[in-house]
Parts: sequence; structure tokens; C-alpha cells
Amino acid sequence: MSNFFLDLPIIQRGIIGHRGISAFAPENTLAGFRKAAQFGLSWVEFDILRCATGEWVLFHDEKLERTTNGTGFVIDTPYQTLQTLDAGSWFHSQFKNERVPSLQHTLSCLADLKLHPNIELKVFAQPLAVEAIADFLNVLQNAWPKNLPSPLVSSFDLKSLKILRLLDNKLPLGYIVRDPTESTLDEIIAAGFDSLHCDNQNFSMALLDKATSKSIALPVLVYTVNDPNRIKALLKGGVTAVFSDVTDVIV
Repeated sequence: MSNFFLDLPIIQRGIIGHRGISAFAPENTLAGFRKAAQFGLSWVEFDILRCATGEWVLFHDEKLERTTNGTGFVIDTPYQTLQTLDAGSWFHSQFKNERVPSLQHTLSCLADLKLHPNIELKVFAQPLAVEAIADFLNVLQNAWPKNLPSPLVSSFDLKSLKILRLLDNKLPLGYIVRDPTESTLDEIIAAGFDSLHCDNQNFSMALLDKATSKSIALPVLVYTVNDPNRIKALLKGGVTAVFSDVTDVIV
């Protein structure tokens, strides 16, 4: 298996901003991406969901309450309604009236900021239909500049990743697993995915050694790591990158 990261922009200092840079700006917002760029990052991660009217929007939770002044499920809320919500005041008053951005707008913003995206496809109780995943690919292909390397798309949902691979055999795909085992590596290789993303709490150096061996050479990314010493140890041990909220400490 080849390391697809060799063909993508270098991850500066091995750090990917988590949901933008969520210790310093509201998560999954354009303000967070601008802040990440100010800190000198080259990569950011964010989450996407499809709302009631079909648009893909940046949102982590299934429901609106934690990070906006709205109520209910994202999947039941029209895009026009989402655009009236305050997605910043919960974090700090200086971000009052920060909006829930669309995927299309976000990709344009990131290209301007020279930030490379890791897009996490969120899947809750209701599985994504093939048509929805195809629509996501269509947005990606139309909104992300063709002269730039493709974004990395990741998900906990194995079925959605397999559909993505069937629809696009070149798009970099990462499988997120909280507690991976050696059988997880077999699944990734068999499905033709490109990276393993695992929880810092369940990280195993033995699994890392297996994943990064010459016979597999699979990039391993670890989330979410906010201790500078832990970050340094993981990167020194061979982890490709870590997702972090507090990247100013490292940068």
C-alpha cells in the first residue's frame, strides 16, 4: 500500500487542527479556519451533515442545541433556517452571529486560506443513501479547485466509506476506529482505504508498528491530542499526524 500523504500537502509539524482550531474559535466555523491559518497550520479537520433541504453543512452533533441557539435535528432543519442561527455565541460573545457554513462555501474559504481539508462524514442512526453520497462527491468535485490535491475524507461508517470507494477510486479515504485491532488493518487494506484514524485513549504502539511496516505502510492519525508531550511522543513514535484543539502550544 502506498502512502497517499506523499502526494498531498505536508502536514506542518504533524498537526491537523481539530474542527478548525476549537480551543480558540467555535468548532466547524469559518472563524475557526481563519484562526487555524493565523496559527500557521496547513491542515484542518471538520464534520459534515446533510440538512433537510439537501445541502451539506458543517456540524458535529446530530442536534443543534450544543453549538447554536437552535433546537432539533440538523437533518430536519432547512438550510435557510440554519443560516439564521447563531453558531458562535455559545463559545464567546466575540463570535456572535457566526453562521453554520455550507460545505461548498467552506471549501472555497479553505482554498483561499491555503488550508487542506480532512472532511469527516458524520453518520448517525439513519444510513446515508448512495444518492446522498454521490451528491457529496458532486459538491466536492465542483467546489474544491481541481489544481489542488483532493481532500481527505474520513468516517466511522464503514458502509459509507465503501460506497465512496466504489464511486471514486482515487479519493483519499480514512477509516476512523476508536479501538482498532489487526483485523481493522485487514479491513482497510481489503477495502482500498488510505489511512487509519484512531482514538488517543486506545492507541497501541504495537498496532502502529504493524500498520507502518513495509508490508502495509498505512498512515496512522490519532485524535484528539492536546498534551504537547504526548503529541511529540506520538510523532516521534511514527504516527503520521495528530488532531489537536490547542495547536498554539505546539506551533
